[in-house]
Amino acid sequence: MKKLTLLLLLSTSTYLVGQNLAPNSSFEDTLNCPVGSGPMNALATWFNPTQASPDYFHECGDTIFTGVPKATAFGYQHAKDGKAFAGIVTIAPSSNYREYLEVQLTQALISGTSYYWSMWVSLYDSTNLGSNNIGVSFSPTPATLPAGDTLLNLIPYGNVSTIITDFENWTEIGGSFIASGGEAYLIIGNFFNDAQTSTTIVHSNTTNGFSAAFFVDAVCVSQDSSTCNQLVSVQENTSIPLITIQPNPTSGQITVSLDKVSTGILSARNFLGQMIQQKEFNNTQELNINLDGPSGLYFLQLEIDGDIITRRVVKE
Repeated sequence: MKKLTLLLLLSTSTYLVGQNLAPNSSFEDTLNCPVGSGPMNALATWFNPTQASPDYFHECGDTIFTGVPKATAFGYQHAKDGKAFAGIVTIAPSSNYREYLEVQLTQALISGTSYYWSMWVSLYDSTNLGSNNIGVSFSPTPATLPAGDTLLNLIPYGNVSTIITDFENWTEIGGSFIASGGEAYLIIGNFFNDAQTSTTIVHSNTTNGFSAAFFVDAVCVSQDSSTCNQLVSVQENTSIPLITIQPNPTSGQITVSLDKVSTGILSARNFLGQMIQQKEFNNTQELNINLDGPSGLYFLQLEIDGDIITRRVVKE
């Protein structure tokens, strides 16, 4: 009996490590066929965290706004996986207008554990800009905004800094991160303002003006890189350094120690996600930073070799 119990525990553990934690990851499950513009209420599991209007497309939708592969108002695209996908605006210059997709994970993330994320994106035919800053963030509680606001001030756990311009094919994006622990909600979108986001004109004959919008499909979050068909291999991600932060809680001055010599960028943000300090470091194992602000929760973010590592720090 003890051997049987151990085997069951091992098989269950393996399954949890290898599974995709993003439910309805290809947007196949519907409550009803989408009709009209921005029909997120037809999509099961996923929801809209702001007052903006992300889109949902399905083979059973109409051919004007919500069809797959044809939605005349937005473009022509087959689903990357299955028969449906979603869509978001990443930038509409001079307005900080954003759209996001949010879903509750099947289980909360574990502190100190490496996770991999990936998704496939394709630019709307109806927009004339390509953009960067398509990424993911995670939150222990649902991320929402009051009426009138559309830019979520969340810390991106993963982000694409290169401009994506392909509106004919699907482009896979992804990366890895180390969880702070307790993150239960996945949010997809652009978490940077207009001044921090780069764009390029891809064509001028559009119906939606100067903006960038992307179809999104086949979303994945997992402890196993192979589950997400990850662009970054497991072997490459073993280079992520282990991080120690002392003291934590702190009165302000903290030391960040790495277990190996590294080069990258250290950022500090307040609990609203606002940047309060940023510094580059080169070939070092120890960083010092002073949280010059009121008492409360702060986030330290290290970007090293394309990986983003986030840690929470409490200032007393």
